Amino acid sequence: MVCHSRARKGASLKEQEVLDFPNVILKRVYIGKAPTSMIQCVLPTLVKHKPEIVISEFSLKYLTFWLLFVLRFFFGYKLVVWTHGIKSKEILKPFSALRSKIQLWVYNHVDAVVLYSEPIKKLLTDHVKNPESLFVANNTLDTQRLNEVYNQLETIGREQIKKQLGFSNKYNLVFIGRLLKRKRLDLLFEAFAVIDTKFDVGLHIIGDGQEEEVVKIAAEESKNIIYHGPIHELELSSKYLFVSDLMVMPGYVGLSAVHSMAMGCPVVTCKQGVNGPYHGPEAAYIKNDVNGILCDYSSEGLRDAVSKLMNDPEQQERMSVNSRKTIKEKASLEHFVDGFKQTLNYLRK
Repeated sequence: MVCHSRARKGASLKEQEVLDFPNVILKRVYIGKAPTSMIQCVLPTLVKHKPEIVISEFSLKYLTFWLLFVLRFFFGYKLVVWTHGIKSKEILKPFSALRSKIQLWVYNHVDAVVLYSEPIKKLLTDHVKNPESLFVANNTLDTQRLNEVYNQLETIGREQIKKQLGFSNKYNLVFIGRLLKRKRLDLLFEAFAVIDTKFDVGLHIIGDGQEEEVVKIAAEESKNIIYHGPIHELELSSKYLFVSDLMVMPGYVGLSAVHSMAMGCPVVTCKQGVNGPYHGPEAAYIKNDVNGILCDYSSEGLRDAVSKLMNDPEQQERMSVNSRKTIKEKASLEHFVDGFKQTLNYLRK
């Protein structure tokens, strides 16, 4: 049973209105501006259903977790936290900051921890008292649905879809995601200014957010930068990825990598270092020179990586095939669900 609350008015992330699984809506009070800075009314649900196991989202500001942490001593349920594990910017010096030390204390005082990726599990294994309590539910999208969309698009064909979308350039790059500063669109536009002089190439930007005006200005200054705004229809956004040569996102990469790779569109991004970019756990799916490129964190590094692939269609095709293979083997919904099954089996032993 999923226990959840309605998003606050004006939230940037849209909530799913129709749920086809058992769920309970909890009353909530927001304490701060962050989406998880809330405390929810969980007591009636605990009293009514007497759960054996409770899985909770975990962040320090999510006060509901701390309430569940205390109430377990009265209700006797096993408590599991579902979490990123550690902030990306702290990976090189894990658990050195006060914030992450508190997180580590929590991991050692709950019954199990479900993480978003294998690399984070490996990192935590050296720091927690009971590594057997660590599990991974690889963060992903509805890959079964994405595969159906891919097959539908493949029957139509790339050239026909290009005509539908009005693509006129020989090569096409795409950026799909929220337009945030941490995505480093500035590096993308700097790199593209040089790439545009060497190739017949279009850069398609899909999304909305705080950097929307920056994108609009860039599109006005270059006829080969096309801003499409946000596209929420999966079938339509998938078309842009299906016919593009590369998905380029210099900064923070998250679930857009899964969407892109499922459409056979290799991802080019900058490799994480001391100064960033600080990627989401989904960046772990990207393997350099196998299904994508992890380049130097600069416009020059981005420019060289994209140019190299555009000059090597065979390598690009191999990466496209490997992208689809990675999603099938590493990022399927079955893998995601299996992480929770393993957790429940461990606790029930």
